[in-house]
Amino acid sequence: GAREDRSDRHISGRWSGARDCEDKCWIAVDLGCLALVDEVKLDFEAAFPRLYKVMYEKHDELMHLQSDGRLGVESGFQTIGTFDGGDGNYTTNAFEPVLTRCIKIEMVQPRHLGWGFSVWSFSVFGTSNEKPNYGYYCSTTVRDLKTWWKYKIIDDVELTLRKKCYLSIGEGNLPPNNYIHFEDTPHEKATDIMRNCEAVIVICSRESLMGQRNAHVIDDLSNAKKMGKPVIPIVVEEITTNSSQESWKLLWPPADHRLRSVIDSSLPFIDFSDGNQRYDEKFGSLVDVLRGKE
Repeated sequence: GAREDRSDRHISGRWSGARDCEDKCWIAVDLGCLALVDEVKLDFEAAFPRLYKVMYEKHDELMHLQSDGRLGVESGFQTIGTFDGGDGNYTTNAFEPVLTRCIKIEMVQPRHLGWGFSVWSFSVFGTSNEKPNYGYYCSTTVRDLKTWWKYKIIDDVELTLRKKCYLSIGEGNLPPNNYIHFEDTPHEKATDIMRNCEAVIVICSRESLMGQRNAHVIDDLSNAKKMGKPVIPIVVEEITTNSSQESWKLLWPPADHRLRSVIDSSLPFIDFSDGNQRYDEKFGSLVDVLRGKE
């Protein structure tokens, strides 16, 4: 049910589920904010269901991370109705509006045994006056986001904790094309966003802490200190404590006195320095820390 690329906005790809209702095959979409939803549209491939349920999540319930690192679901989903898959092409279901942030489609019965389920597109319709709220503020750099497993950390935080991360990469800079969750915001507005966030995440690399374009990171962490915001460093490169040796490593704690006042040797950090090795284990530690800041 949970896939990082299921909302990539490309209709050329499709989502497919297990055969013949194995593992209660489902797909869900996080809308990013509370909305009054009154309609869903699905475009099934040839492997479409005879019956499927449309469900909505009670907005006071949360998705959670299972022990094996997969996304699980609490029992907070309510069934809107069970619908006929028809001929599989662009099925539309309208219903009384429900207030929710997440809509889930659960496949009940396959039309053809042995083929499972396959969906080209899944659209949700409704209204909302609410802008997405950012749960976390992430200070990083464009270069760091070009490394797939580094921006995967941020994507996975959003997916698992169901809270948006505001990306601070410096005014006028643009992230890689494959990072769609980005809002180019003036510095003053970014400061207001930080004020309403639960914690500040900083991806610590030579680029972000020792590079020539790290002024926004210094400003971000200085503001975090003034606001009393929890700072959570994610170290993504090997570190050294000796500035005169191993210049290819990240100096820890940082040399800049403003950064050192916020990121000192006593501040715990999440160690991703060996790249994406043991990713699930390290990401689980990050989730535990973030949940402790809620």
